Amino acid sequence: MPRRLQFTFQYLASPKDKKTSLPAITSIVTEDNKQYVLPQEMRFVTEHPELMKTDVFKRVKNSLTQRGQNRTVWITLTKEMAQTYMDEEGNIMFNDLYLEQIIKTDLLESTEKNNSQLNLKQITDKFMIEKFTSKHSNANQWLDTFEKECKRFDINEGRTMIEILRLFLDKSCLDWYPATLIILTVEAEWSQWKERFLESFADKGWCTGMYAVYYRYKEGSLTEYAMRKEKLLLNMDNAISSKTLV
Repeated sequence: MPRRLQFTFQYLASPKDKKTSLPAITSIVTEDNKQYVLPQEMRFVTEHPELMKTDVFKRVKNSLTQRGQNRTVWITLTKEMAQTYMDEEGNIMFNDLYLEQIIKTDLLESTEKNNSQLNLKQITDKFMIEKFTSKHSNANQWLDTFEKECKRFDINEGRTMIEILRLFLDKSCLDWYPATLIILTVEAEWSQWKERFLESFADKGWCTGMYAVYYRYKEGSLTEYAMRKEKLLLNMDNAISSKTLV
């Protein structure tokens, strides 16, 4: 009887081209309910040509239209696929490398992690910082404020800060996070994430600064205009003197 494996696919940014999305295999489950994961560099389907030929995968590919979407399906192994994903004893592998099995203790840790994330969400709801958007004029200043808020709640571990950062990215910047997650992973130092964030979003021109300086009153409430003007100037430089601000 032909063997089957259950594959879970997630639509993610390609590590080679951030503008392109590709399905990646996030887990492989056997018929006796044993779960395995591929190494990070082997997860994208471009590394699995035989799997891509199957009709099931073609339908999965058509079903994934937005980044972050998941699909879980059973696929009957062809002879070539069986040689790729299983050895002669039925052990799960990929290209002669045995895969890591996720055991029950790992699932328990995952549950504890989810509970921890819920607690983090409760804490971050108290952060006095707005979400970062690509329209922010000073990425360095925003990130400095983010670090101060983390410190205010005794969040000093780099991995935790990396996880929290995702909660404060606006939709226009959300694609940056999974792309960076693939390149650096959560195991990277916070300094590496910080460096990449600034490289991606730091203002390299005078446009935003000029916009803040020359932003003028046109219509509406003068109070609303004054608050908007003040915010633009402070986003550009929070060290601006009160005299210059006035």
